[in-house]
Amino acid sequence: VGPQAVFPHATRLAARARPPLISVKRRHAPSLHNVGESNLDDPRVLFAAERTLMAWSRTAAGLMAFGFVIERTALLVPSRAAGPGLALWIGLGFVLLGVALSALSIVQYRRSVADLRPVEIPPGYWVNLSVYAAALIGLLGIALALYLAAGSA
Repeated sequence: VGPQAVFPHATRLAARARPPLISVKRRHAPSLHNVGESNLDDPRVLFAAERTLMAWSRTAAGLMAFGFVIERTALLVPSRAAGPGLALWIGLGFVLLGVALSALSIVQYRRSVADLRPVEIPPGYWVNLSVYAAALIGLLGIALALYLAAGSA
């Protein structure tokens, strides 16, 4: 008894062409005149970079708020462990992490915008408006860190 008698559907399944497991697409090597530049001619590239910057800014603001909540919650909840001093340092750590994230997101955005060509930036568009917003979030985070540090002294 052959395998076709035991598995009658095996020949039909084997006859179907299976797609390869890994698809490898060959890309041409970039020419020297456009290394580091975008070639999409589409302003959506700028808008995607701006959305990414704003997402990082929301994350930074969330980390700062979380640090504030940690520090203030330690004042409300009596603790027999390390006391409010540890909560202050943990809270300050989160606030300063948010400040650093805000600064790094600005650097990343500026690098991606520098790779865009003029055709990809709509005329009259304020490219730096989101940078100003992210910088303001970072400055407010520094002010919050100073406020928390001064409140513990």
